[in-house]
Amino acid sequence: MKSNIGAVIIKVILVLVIGFFTVPIISLIVYLLNQGGICIGERFIDGLKVSLKSTGITMLINIILGVPIAYYLSRNQFKGKRIISMILNIPILCPPSVAGIILLLAFGREGMIGKILIVLGVSIPFTFFAVIMAQCFVSLPLFIQIAKEAFDKVDVEIEKSTLVLGISPIKVFIKVTIPMALFGLLKGLLMSWGRAFAEFGATIIFAGNLIGETQTLPLAIYSAMEGDFNEALAMALIMIVIAIMVLIVVTLLGRKSWD
Repeated sequence: MKSNIGAVIIKVILVLVIGFFTVPIISLIVYLLNQGGICIGERFIDGLKVSLKSTGITMLINIILGVPIAYYLSRNQFKGKRIISMILNIPILCPPSVAGIILLLAFGREGMIGKILIVLGVSIPFTFFAVIMAQCFVSLPLFIQIAKEAFDKVDVEIEKSTLVLGISPIKVFIKVTIPMALFGLLKGLLMSWGRAFAEFGATIIFAGNLIGETQTLPLAIYSAMEGDFNEALAMALIMIVIAIMVLIVVTLLGRKSWD
């Protein structure tokens, strides 16, 4: 009897929590339908272009930097590994606005690295490159974490047995390890892309909100709130749909990685 009461309470709590997450989305859809549907303009197109271009470059950087780091952390035990892992996880817990501030302090005109770059004629803040840096700062740690988990699931003995056959470590990594960890790596890539695509705080502080240059889709929504509320809501709905699509694919990849 007590267990039944407990189950009912848990189900009620679950319904309340699900409602807490879904009611705002339903309210958004109902509001837009009452207003005549989705209406978007040039601001959406410009923001989408910047977002797709910047996140595409960001994902390429995440792959180039993240895959070797994740594999190294997965296969090696060394002094200071926990400290390194902690440092890599700081951006995941760090508020986006704080990320933007510290990037600006480091790479701004008066920053530790920024002063050197200015002498070389390079200025990063409030440029398209700053958008990429902000996205990498918040998404690369997430990709490394998920990629490491994918490599952890690959049987080390299979790699060792392949090495015994005389195949070079690089070929083993490309032809054995990567294929076995592929679904996990794709999951990490999608999750980190979603994080980069939705990035707002670090971008607006470090890269600014320049239309067609640094104004990503989340920043376009912020700008639209000041002039066209309906357009802002329409863009918000599109971003929710994109998020749902990413989660569906990630779920499917998660199932494949366990098969």
